[in-house]
Amino acid sequence: MNQKDYEEIKKRNKDKLNRLNAPIPSKAKVFILDKYTPYTLDILPDMTILPLKDKHDIHGTMAGQVVSLILGNNVDLHGSGYQSDITPIIDHCIQHNIRVINASIDFTYSKAKEAQLKRYADWGGVFVTSAGNTEGDVTYPGKSEHTIAVGSPNYATGGGPMLDCDAESGWWVRNKKPGQYITFTHSSGSCPVVAAAVAILLDLYPHWQLEDVRKFIRDNRANAAHPNNGKPIFAFPEVMRLIELTIGSNKYKVDGEEREMDTAPFVKDMRTFVPIRFVAEALGKKVSYTTKDGLTNKVYIE
Repeated sequence: MNQKDYEEIKKRNKDKLNRLNAPIPSKAKVFILDKYTPYTLDILPDMTILPLKDKHDIHGTMAGQVVSLILGNNVDLHGSGYQSDITPIIDHCIQHNIRVINASIDFTYSKAKEAQLKRYADWGGVFVTSAGNTEGDVTYPGKSEHTIAVGSPNYATGGGPMLDCDAESGWWVRNKKPGQYITFTHSSGSCPVVAAAVAILLDLYPHWQLEDVRKFIRDNRANAAHPNNGKPIFAFPEVMRLIELTIGSNKYKVDGEEREMDTAPFVKDMRTFVPIRFVAEALGKKVSYTTKDGLTNKVYIE
């Protein structure tokens, strides 16, 4: 990777990265599907190309740059140009255990394509696509129930009930030549933001499926505001931790790190009770308490 260019675009996108508030995953795989085959420039981590189309273009390369900016050096990128049959792409992703596809493009509907999108979702994949760059309803494949549709808050974009969220666009990326920088705009630039977010979610919660991801995206689609027009955009919550507790065990995990507590969760009268102190402290809260007659009578969480 061209470290000088990478550091420059990272600096130019600092505010966007801060607004997104994304945790860094331990590992991630993302497939970049575009109209033409992405260039494998030195600004990207190594990208494995599925050679389906001879013509190359910078568009998919820009999407790959946004993904790698958010995920850091922990991303394994694959890419290809789009042809009318997406079966080879779905095959490749399943074969290589790639659970996220970024498609900053739209294409025409067919029953065969819809069947492949369903097949990918049923396997455990999440197909993230742009909502389109025209006003009105989300374009296909974003209008498929088997995809996540992403729009842009500051450009004309598809909307309606099939739009899952808007995400920030206008990311600085490098052009073909070193030292040349341009912005990646419209919903094409928003789409890889959410694709990267999905890769993070599947790293944290590998058992999640498409609808689990969709719920998280929709629940957090107004966590930040666009700096120019104040419109809501997707961002990760302020504090995000994976806390794993086991009934009857005093051992628990926070983001995979094992810890111990002086009590254990239990079930009583069909209800689950967990020790709030340890859960709160794992979320970065300060816990204090007062006593009366030698017993705790009030607990404060700040």
